[in-house]
Amino acid sequence: MTQIPKLRRMKRRSFFVVLAGAQPVSTTADHDWVLYDGECQFCLNWIRRVERTLKRQGIATAPQQAPWAAARLNIPAGTTADELKVLLHAGGMLGGIDAVLFIARHVWWLFPLRLIAVLPGGKRALAAFYRRVATQRHCQKSCDVRS
Repeated sequence: MTQIPKLRRMKRRSFFVVLAGAQPVSTTADHDWVLYDGECQFCLNWIRRVERTLKRQGIATAPQQAPWAAARLNIPAGTTADELKVLLHAGGMLGGIDAVLFIARHVWWLFPLRLIAVLPGGKRALAAFYRRVATQRHCQKSCDVRS
């Protein structure tokens, strides 16, 4: 009788690749979710830069327009939240600059944001900058950034 070899356990956590409109098996099981505006070109470009690193860390990404994400964020269909959101596997939610700083903890080249945030008044300044960018994120070249 032949022995069946023992299977080695995978060290990395599994993650789901979520397509727009796809329903994941579980939206928070074993990992966190970064929810971004899938219709915003600025957001799409930014998330493409960090997505691979986040996946290696066990953090999944999905557009806020996905039906399960919209339901979880309690936003009406066809609209998005005003800011980036992070759903924590423990059940909490982060938004705005707190979501960006959460991402900065997992993406090594964003460490300067973490350094700025610990300076006196640094997090407040980052939050003001984030709000300004978030309000003008749908603008293309026609926006006047100075206003």
